[in-house]
Amino acid sequence: MSLDIKFSHIHCYVDHVADVNRYKDLEVCINDFHDRFDDNNEPGDAIDVYKGSQLWKSMADSPNDDQPEFTSNGRDLVKQLIAGFGFRVTGCYPDTNASFVSGTKSVLVTAKDPNGVQILVSSLNEEIGSEHCH
Repeated sequence: MSLDIKFSHIHCYVDHVADVNRYKDLEVCINDFHDRFDDNNEPGDAIDVYKGSQLWKSMADSPNDDQPEFTSNGRDLVKQLIAGFGFRVTGCYPDTNASFVSGTKSVLVTAKDPNGVQILVSSLNEEIGSEHCH
């Protein structure tokens, strides 16, 4: 007798999950960057990082000169999945139009492949405080 075990999802618990609209805005910006970055390279050729950096800086809302030095810790996991892997937010809880306030906030981040990885990212809802959660 064999077991039929299938992978479902990864659930990450983080300190903060931003409003889903911030993540959707980042997706739009990255899609715009992709559309505007003309790299005319053959597969395997080097990408012009300087050109890409200049384009990204011209698209940013604030000057990148004010950005702190990069650190690998304390980053927004959802933003990293969107920017680094091309994943997209495909669900959230509570819904953006929910008439109630939940003690937690979650977003579902998925790959383009419908059978690909699903990552659920959850945090306490800072708007109500942890004293109301059990």
